[in-house]
Amino acid sequence: MNPLTNPVYRARTAAQLSQAKFARICGVTPQVILRCEQGTINLIPPKVLRPVADELSLASRRVEEQYDKWREAKRKENAAVVLHNVMGVNREMSYKEFRTAVAGSVAGFCKLILVNPVIWTRLEREGGNREFFDDALKEMGIDWIGAYIKGTE
Repeated sequence: MNPLTNPVYRARTAAQLSQAKFARICGVTPQVILRCEQGTINLIPPKVLRPVADELSLASRRVEEQYDKWREAKRKENAAVVLHNVMGVNREMSYKEFRTAVAGSVAGFCKLILVNPVIWTRLEREGGNREFFDDALKEMGIDWIGAYIKGTE
């Protein structure tokens, strides 16, 4: 198996389980498995980590390392999509306008930049957090785009 694929996805598909069935085995909701597979959860929850490690015959730490490497590679891959969707924009915009230009929705944007949509929605509702936004883009290698974003609305 390719080590640059998501280890949660690899373990679940190797066991030939649906996300719902794997979630029941792990004792979590299907949304947790979905978010792990999308990469929008920073750390694999312990209830999920153990079954994944067992299925892949790896130490938990090794699974976490593979997940981190996969997320990093996925962010770099997704950076091209982000840049393509804002090419030609030569005006300042709010980060909400930027998010909409990039992906159309909070969920789509969070999936692209691998950020938990619950956290992102809370940040937007509470007036935003430019550092969080800028850090997510920097991790994708597109830190320069901050110059085009004004404010936090």
